[in-house]
Amino acid sequence: MELRVRAASLDELDRLAGETLAVGLFAEDRPPRGLAGLVDWRLNGLLSDWLVDGRFTPGGDAPLLFAGSPRLGIGRLLVVPLGRRADCGPSQVPRICERFADLLARAGTARIAAEVPAVAAPEVTAEDAVEAWLAALAVHLPRVELTLLVRSPLDGVAVRLARASGWFIREDG
Repeated sequence: MELRVRAASLDELDRLAGETLAVGLFAEDRPPRGLAGLVDWRLNGLLSDWLVDGRFTPGGDAPLLFAGSPRLGIGRLLVVPLGRRADCGPSQVPRICERFADLLARAGTARIAAEVPAVAAPEVTAEDAVEAWLAALAVHLPRVELTLLVRSPLDGVAVRLARASGWFIREDG
């Protein structure tokens, strides 16, 4: 398992190449926030349009998986519904991370760029969210190359927990 930690920014999105980009959306996130918001911006509001049109409901169970876009250098985009933010407490985070990792495994991908699912949920610590995410990936995608797109100070937490779990931390730019 290999990990790169990068800032969740438009510049970093532009540097991705061939990976499957995975983002999560809470039902209340209109317009999309976090990494999903950056993706929505790069795709000229496509995710927002789908939310408004009802073609995607982040409160439901059905994820979106579609081919990359010329505006993003990714191979595919996976958008995972996270349900309601208020329903996502510390006890639900491992289940959400398991589902997220399972969807990525079923999509047949080994190179992933993603945020930590459910890290923006109320009462969820960064440590708990990162730990659950790394554990789920280790089970479902043991050979994964992960580019973790985070906002500070989550980067230090992610690196510390990944090292403790035996991940190879890639320091290249």
